[in-house]
Amino acid sequence: MQNPKILAALAAVLLLVGAGCAKTEVTSNTNETLVIPDSSSNNESESGSESEAEAETKPEANAVSAADGWQTYTNAALGFSFNWPSKGRYAPTWEVKFAKEGDASVKDGCFVATGATNSKSGEFCHASVAPAAGEAKDYFTTTINGQHVTLAFTKKESGKDFSWSDYQEELEQIVSSFKK
Repeated sequence: MQNPKILAALAAVLLLVGAGCAKTEVTSNTNETLVIPDSSSNNESESGSESEAEAETKPEANAVSAADGWQTYTNAALGFSFNWPSKGRYAPTWEVKFAKEGDASVKDGCFVATGATNSKSGEFCHASVAPAAGEAKDYFTTTINGQHVTLAFTKKESGKDFSWSDYQEELEQIVSSFKK
């Protein structure tokens, strides 16, 4: 009979080797990715044409903020990171989307979303879809080395004391932690 520890170690090695083979254009905080999940779920899309920056997307936990329920997402290839809350009433589901110059998903530096209102928020274009049916969507897009990077956030209203303005403050805190 095989030793379970050896089998587990082999499975881990195969997983690490296989991780270099699959590439996606989206990284999110859902259970389907390596990013630490929040209590929400989100669908993730894949594409066959990815850049090196997308392939090297890597989440990292920040020991200082982890104690407060905040984690750090880092993309070493494009050289950016941001902090996000992994728990709490206003912790959103998020994903990072990448689009090359000329991609129809980004127009005039803003993510294209039906019904969105666009505004400037620091170095980002903020496309905001007002809460409908208890769910809001926000997209913060910036350009790094000719590649559009969009931080996409989705939040469902939770509880009768839920405040959309408090949620927006949480988003601003996340986006203000963005570092290149």
